[in-house]
Amino acid sequence: FLALAGLFLFAVPSVYALNEVSAVNTYSALQSDPTAVIFDTRSVDEHNGLVPPWSTTSANTIDTDSAYNGTPKWRSGVTTTGATKLPIPLPFWIDSTASGTTPQNTTEVRTIIEGLLARGVIDFDTPIYLLCKTAYRSHYMGLWIEANSFYNAKTGLTSYFTNLNDIDADGDPANGAGGMQEWNANNLPVYMGTARVSTSAGATLVPPTVFATFDGSSTFTVSVLEPSSSSLFTEPAVTRVSLQIFDSAGDKGSEVAFSLNDTTAGDIWTDYTFDATAYPFVIPNSTYSWRAYAANSAGRGLASDTVNNNALGVTDISAVNAEAAAKSGDGLVIDVRTVEEHNGCNIAWGGTFAGCPTTEAANRGAPAWVDTATGVTMQSINVPYWIRSNTGVSPEDPTEFANAFDALKTAGVIDFNTRIYLLCRSGYRSYWAGVYLQSLGFRNVYNVDGNNAYSQGGMLEWSSSGLLVPWNTTYDRGWKAPQVFAVSPADGYANGAPSTFTIGILEPTWGGTDGVLYYTTIDRLSLYVDGVEQVFTTADPTTGSLWTTYNFSYTPTSSTTSYPWNVRAESQNRSDETNSAANLVSWGPNADADGLGNSLSVA
Repeated sequence: FLALAGLFLFAVPSVYALNEVSAVNTYSALQSDPTAVIFDTRSVDEHNGLVPPWSTTSANTIDTDSAYNGTPKWRSGVTTTGATKLPIPLPFWIDSTASGTTPQNTTEVRTIIEGLLARGVIDFDTPIYLLCKTAYRSHYMGLWIEANSFYNAKTGLTSYFTNLNDIDADGDPANGAGGMQEWNANNLPVYMGTARVSTSAGATLVPPTVFATFDGSSTFTVSVLEPSSSSLFTEPAVTRVSLQIFDSAGDKGSEVAFSLNDTTAGDIWTDYTFDATAYPFVIPNSTYSWRAYAANSAGRGLASDTVNNNALGVTDISAVNAEAAAKSGDGLVIDVRTVEEHNGCNIAWGGTFAGCPTTEAANRGAPAWVDTATGVTMQSINVPYWIRSNTGVSPEDPTEFANAFDALKTAGVIDFNTRIYLLCRSGYRSYWAGVYLQSLGFRNVYNVDGNNAYSQGGMLEWSSSGLLVPWNTTYDRGWKAPQVFAVSPADGYANGAPSTFTIGILEPTWGGTDGVLYYTTIDRLSLYVDGVEQVFTTADPTTGSLWTTYNFSYTPTSSTTSYPWNVRAESQNRSDETNSAANLVSWGPNADADGLGNSLSVA
């Protein structure tokens, strides 16, 4: 009787009804529940920013209709932290032969869903939100899933899904108002991509959809999902699958295993396995975390021991959280706006200086914070991504941008594991700056954008959050002192006092080329040892280059005592604008010694 009852149970549709839910409520639910997922039932082509394949005969045609295009993104956990995620592709229709209210390839749909169950990505009670262009395909995909049972190889159970939700506020799949249309109408976050150059230039190609598991003893498995696309689009090949071990804080890590072979061709699921017992793989004895990446030309998909879903490398963070981390010494803020913006002036687009202060109050000045341990006011470091023109997703001067970060590494200010909080006006430039930094090897890159929309983040969010923005109210100016750094010796000095102290000065390119622009001169550069000025120069040592190295010669009286040391730069900030304010005097807030002196700023 029980056996017959079991057969009868799986012969009838599930008693759980498909729910209709708004895009806004979906986004809120995804943020609060890290187990929730979106199934993107559009074609793989649309999932990658292209038009539906049945609407064209041309390959790689970019969808420019802002009412319907794009791919949702969100951050799990609370609204200000967590890993950035993308939907899981589950095509209802695949190519130009698509029609009807049944999935075009039911076998493939079942393979994807049961693969997700077997890998522990979802379970039968996982909140699943279905999305398509307007809610038609997602509605009928939901009904099909609802009516069918699925096998979970991980648990050995066959059952029905109990928490299916169609993104369509009004519940009418035929009126074209749900899905991606509703998501965009509510200005919810969409993925901008990481591919600056691709075969579909301008399309928001997504990175591989990747998941990972560890059996607890010896084997890490990295799984890549590749549903079928139309003949008009070929997904970029997987170029690297990487397994990385990190310290318990997730800050410092290294690659312990990788594969350069793309074995995904023609397969819905592809598993890469890494044997933790094989040389040279070594699992730390101490507490650790791990991450797995699968990369293609569009970017990197991420999976880890805490985030087993398609996630991205550049993580958005709120201004409040970025400031709190910087105050505690866990990383620093780097301002990728123009030199003019960083100094509170209007952008010199096209090379024409437009005056100070900026006419946009919310974008004036630059972030600063008070270091909790020392009480020192620290300024953000300025490394412009654009200089005098909007160059889109690439740095205006890639060589200068990369060299600036190389200089900061040389000075010991950052390394590849440093948490870097990038900030621009609204979050757009800083996002792409983060993508670029990742390509240079930086592992912990964050974009200051609390709402994920790239329109109200950055300096706009920093200012509206009431965070510190130094501004001289007497002269109504936000000019900054020179960016000076203590390079060596790195640890103060002891047991054989040094006679050479090396200083680094960072001077990015200004936007103005018309001779009427903001500039800074160094009027006094000083070496302080044990809090006392020992030697100085009043000659500006900079040469107009991006990075200037200057050496002080000084031999301490004791060769056995360790003292802290710092460098200070006094500047007179001037502007050639008409009726300019009087000269301002300030001290360099970026003086930074790695040893006991650490950092020093004098207002």
